[in-house]
Amino acid sequence: GNVSTATRVVDLIGPTIEITEPAAGALVGGDISISATVTDNSGIDEASVSAAIGDLSGFTLTAVGDNVYTGIFSETDSLGGVEAQSLSVSATDVYGNTKTQSVALTIDFVAPAITWIEPLEATVITDETFILAATITDNASIATITLDVGDLSDVTMELTSDDRYEVTLTTEE
Repeated sequence: GNVSTATRVVDLIGPTIEITEPAAGALVGGDISISATVTDNSGIDEASVSAAIGDLSGFTLTAVGDNVYTGIFSETDSLGGVEAQSLSVSATDVYGNTKTQSVALTIDFVAPAITWIEPLEATVITDETFILAATITDNASIATITLDVGDLSDVTMELTSDDRYEVTLTTEE
């Protein structure tokens, strides 16, 4: 007799998502760069790849090649000061299976507090070599301190004790 066969693809598994930036547990602030690798044996609906931080969702990530999707999340001002948030990346494959992957972040929008110690305000510096010193504190950690002094830019201040940062400068005649 007559034989008829048909092949059907049954895909019930959503995409695999690996959030590569920012790292889980990262302390972030300002614009947040997001990068994720999204793969699926059936293919990804590229328009479906999106990110959310906290209650802010629907931020589309863009395919940049090799299953990598990226974007800059710049709406974090509305999330407040230092607080734990969840970054989620969602994607849907071509058969409609959706998957979401999340990592925990801490978002910091509180600027460091700076109190100048040396020289005092309105001090005229007459020595060839002098120290600039300040107490600098932050509710998170301080990565680097740089400042511009006259024609010098990106001068790095070093931590000398507790919250005291300083740099020794020499004037040129």
